[in-house]
Amino acid sequence: AGSGNSVINTVSGTTNVSGQATFTVSDLTIEAVTYTAKDTSDTLTITQTATVTFTAGPATQILLSGCTSDISYGGTCVATATIKDSNGNIETGFNGPVTFQRYAGSGAVTGYATVNASGGVASVTLTGSLGGSVYVDAQGDSNLSNVINFNVGVDTTATTVSASSSTAAYGSENSVTFTVGVTTGNGELVTDGETIVVNVGTVHCSAFLSSDAGTC
Repeated sequence: AGSGNSVINTVSGTTNVSGQATFTVSDLTIEAVTYTAKDTSDTLTITQTATVTFTAGPATQILLSGCTSDISYGGTCVATATIKDSNGNIETGFNGPVTFQRYAGSGAVTGYATVNASGGVASVTLTGSLGGSVYVDAQGDSNLSNVINFNVGVDTTATTVSASSSTAAYGSENSVTFTVGVTTGNGELVTDGETIVVNVGTVHCSAFLSSDAGTC
């Protein structure tokens, strides 16, 4: 019998001329297992035990996690790559390089890098640098990870407002319709659903952005 999750397969359950019976064992879990034996013919428990330590198999996959929520421009999130064997055990002996890289997307982040794993795990901190969608994957030990994705908010630290019409006679502001577009410091259009306030002479109005522009 054995502790843990191992499976025992009988090769020869009957002792040979040397008094030996042979078994094989397997385990999909990283663990140390202690085995005991009993002579059922003589109802004799054998006092000696054998302990086998099962370790991870070769690395066959990378699980990329983290950055589960959208981040703002200049905001950060942590992406983590975990190197595993075919049974899902962490390859704790892997301390080699892992490369985090852009996969796709209209947005951008900084922080992509090649870092050495520690105990089969590697992480980088990504910082939003351009509004839009971001898709990231990782590569290490000849394996490619799954893809994670999130959105980066637009840069609202420096905005530019453009209007059409661009002029109105003082005192006649109410007779002019202004269409206003707002562009961020990175040249991104401010997303729909934002509200801006326009001041023209003595007239003040709020424009609700739709299709990247508002009219008031």
